[in-house]
Amino acid sequence: MGNLYVADTLNHTIRKIVISTGEVTTIAGIPGQAGFMNSEFGSPRFNLPRGICVVGDHLYVADSGNHLIRRVNVSTGYVGLVAGLVNYVTNEGSSGTADSTGAAAGFNDPRGITSDGNYLYVTDTGNHTIRRIMRTTGQVKTIAGMPKEGGYRDGVGFDARFSYPRGIAVDGDYLYVADTGNRVLRRVNKYTGEVLTFSGKTGQSSFATGTREEARYNNVVSIATSPDTPYLFFTDSVENAVGSVEK
Repeated sequence: MGNLYVADTLNHTIRKIVISTGEVTTIAGIPGQAGFMNSEFGSPRFNLPRGICVVGDHLYVADSGNHLIRRVNVSTGYVGLVAGLVNYVTNEGSSGTADSTGAAAGFNDPRGITSDGNYLYVTDTGNHTIRRIMRTTGQVKTIAGMPKEGGYRDGVGFDARFSYPRGIAVDGDYLYVADTGNRVLRRVNKYTGEVLTFSGKTGQSSFATGTREEARYNNVVSIATSPDTPYLFFTDSVENAVGSVEK
């Protein structure tokens, strides 16, 4: 058995849990000390890290409070920048919307992150968009939603609208997104940017089980799946519920 990696949000740290023993260690960040610093400048700092995913020997972290995407080497704890704007005078991240590469790209409160190995996919929550990052170069592209324009609309690319999307999972050709503000689950074609409502009905703050069309969500915040299961799994933080829906 392997390890679990956790973004310990309010402690501003990245933690490792050995599954077989339950042993917990902090591998990056200093407990209780929010801020920004990469390893080349000293002891690394995070500010409200939330989403996390593992690719090979690295963790990729949605450092929400800094509006950045960071990379952590699981063996050494070395922390570097993948993409996002940094003010090196104040040592903090800055929000933005730009599609660009590395430190020239902008995010606003990114929360969810997943990967298919080649790309990272991020829910840029404050910008109401879904972003794609080439893992090797840091090139950032908005694949669905319009920056700063929250709303609800199925469509392709910039024509689609989200409202504070949070959780995200990749499965084959598709991304599944917890569109929190709209109280629905959405499906995004990662190649074309086509967005469809997968389950739920927007504008209805309730909770109900049933078919994908009958299901209702209140505040769905995280989502997970794998190619080995026919289900998506989600958490609804208002209803204190964990559930599944067939893909």
